[in-house]
Amino acid sequence: VTKKSIVIPDTAAAEFFLPNPLLPNTRSEAAVPLLAGDTLVGMLDAQSEQPGHLNEETLLAFEPMAKQIAIAIQNARLVAETQAARAEVETLLRRLTREGWREYLDGVHKPEKTGFVFEQDRIAPLSDEIQPKEDALVVPISVTGETLGSLTVEIEGKPFIRQSEELLQAVARRVSDHIENLRLLESAERYRAQAEEASRRLTHEGWQNYLAAKAAASRGFIYDLNQVRPYETDEIRKVEERGISLPLKVRGESIGKLIIQDVDERDEEAVELAGAVAERLSAHIESLRLALQTEQALAATRRQAQREQALRQITSAIRGSADPAVILRTAARELGNILGRQTVVRLADADGKPKTDGSTTDSSSADGGKE
Repeated sequence: VTKKSIVIPDTAAAEFFLPNPLLPNTRSEAAVPLLAGDTLVGMLDAQSEQPGHLNEETLLAFEPMAKQIAIAIQNARLVAETQAARAEVETLLRRLTREGWREYLDGVHKPEKTGFVFEQDRIAPLSDEIQPKEDALVVPISVTGETLGSLTVEIEGKPFIRQSEELLQAVARRVSDHIENLRLLESAERYRAQAEEASRRLTHEGWQNYLAAKAAASRGFIYDLNQVRPYETDEIRKVEERGISLPLKVRGESIGKLIIQDVDERDEEAVELAGAVAERLSAHIESLRLALQTEQALAATRRQAQREQALRQITSAIRGSADPAVILRTAARELGNILGRQTVVRLADADGKPKTDGSTTDSSSADGGKE
């Protein structure tokens, strides 16, 4: 496609003219592309039954018209795409709102139907027995287009006026926004509490594993104004009875205690200093535990990588042979070189006993112990 205008003053004299069976009397034709920028959106085609009626001068009038038509078509397409995208987003928002409210009501253990009625100067829970009258004014309570409930007003003996309906709609909008904000806030608080609980659980499990790998004597120390040494259970009880005890906490999980003897709880300066020390001590030992855990994970990853590399080396060495004896000798040699130990590879007879054929055993490359 050249995206250029074409004019044929006389179709009878044009070699490249393709006649249209629906327009057999065409004697002149002008075709102008509809371009929106560099995008071809259509074609403006004019045909005449008179030779020479459509010529180069005709293009001067058709080309500006074609540009305007192309822009209009492109704008219409953009509007349609925008409307389709907006409808898709609104549908998604309605679905998310509906699912959010369902999860919220399940999370706070509330029934799916919640409502109240104001009657005779009192407010009471709404029951299924109470049904709105036919002449009641009902306005939906909706969030992002999803209807969550309704606001119903009944006035006996008085007709509704337009201002009443507008007021009720304004109140319904305010109620919708407010309850949605409350739901989002309460959901955020619930998710935050769940995240904190998960964090405390992980911290507790991490410290349980850490302490299980440590000797009891290295879990705590006591300073008795003479030296620092591992404590004994009876000593800790005596010190705690005559002083203050501050917990060592990480993410709300207690991991130990800081006990100071002969300190009055009313001594604000001493208590404040001890609290600051306990807080910094908690953060520091947690950082050390996490660093140790990271080092252990990295070491395990390195060991796994070494095993994978060894397997690749052995597999690559034995893959080039079809002789079982050669494969066994190669496996024994490669594994022995990697481990640096004497290695034996044997096949078993039908009765399950190992063969003693020397062709299936290779220990010539062994150095050091035995495996």
